[in-house]
Amino acid sequence: MKKFKQIKKFNHIIIVCILSLIIGGCTSNRPDTLTMKDLRIGTKGVEILFLPDNRDLKVFQEEQFPLNLLITNQGVAQTKSVYVLVGFEQDYVKANYRILNGKPLDPANNEVTSQLTKQSLDGRSPENLVGDSVEYEVEFESKKITLSKLQDTLVSGILCYNYGTQFEESVCIQPKNLAVNLQPACESKDVNVGSRGQGAPVGVTKLEVMSSLASGANIKTFFRIYIENLGDGNVLNDGAGSYICSAATSDIKPAKVWGYLKLAARLGVQDLKCRAIAVENTPYYLINLKDNKAEVVCESTVPAGSAYESPLLVEMVYDYTKTVTQKLIIEKI
Repeated sequence: MKKFKQIKKFNHIIIVCILSLIIGGCTSNRPDTLTMKDLRIGTKGVEILFLPDNRDLKVFQEEQFPLNLLITNQGVAQTKSVYVLVGFEQDYVKANYRILNGKPLDPANNEVTSQLTKQSLDGRSPENLVGDSVEYEVEFESKKITLSKLQDTLVSGILCYNYGTQFEESVCIQPKNLAVNLQPACESKDVNVGSRGQGAPVGVTKLEVMSSLASGANIKTFFRIYIENLGDGNVLNDGAGSYICSAATSDIKPAKVWGYLKLAARLGVQDLKCRAIAVENTPYYLINLKDNKAEVVCESTVPAGSAYESPLLVEMVYDYTKTVTQKLIIEKI
């Protein structure tokens, strides 16, 4: 057992070093002073993996063995709650106790599932290029098998966490019917972001902008915002993660869970009105992703004048979930 734990710690060090090298290599050519804008790229949020990664584990029947999960915040947002639900087939294994960063956790409910204590993890920042991480260990014991020499089974790590995305872009507010002899201060144009992301698993992929003169000599500008789940997990409604990754059966299921997020848009200091379901007493609107994509139209109305540039901010809040599995092979002695 001691040797196994030494190997486990060695693998943990290797993976953390690899993550540091990857991130360091990506930023080695950047200026000494990084900003959040420099880091707000990519499609990862909180990631989870078994240590060692993606290898079948072979154990003997009635043997105690640890399984370790490394949980890292590789995006730029802070998450205020991270839940990990460890599931397993009770016919073949049982959980004895759990350890978080070397400290034992409450052993309650270990026989059925194993839930990580709620955690808060900072994302990547100029002061913390790697992001926060925790190591979660579950001590298992294989049960006696009777039907065959070898028995395959799976252990799953189901991750749920709350997260957010920020998209910022300078846009031109310009009526299309300006007099032809006037030279506008800026030119209205669409923004194609593609799949590069904003340092989170959900991102804005495209922005279309159109301004025109409205009644009362005001300028009405429409923003068509294209959104996509760019990660390898699933989007959950804000606050639904604790239900999906909860071991308690008494939790009340939210009305809307899968594929929902909340979005707010602001032009300068003005909150935009969007064509979606408004979330009461907030600037947010409820957006439903279908096939991991959605688009929403927001609009602003400002007094007419010459063309000008203004910052557009799109904020999204949501929960996110993903699952990793570890194959176990139990051998009869």
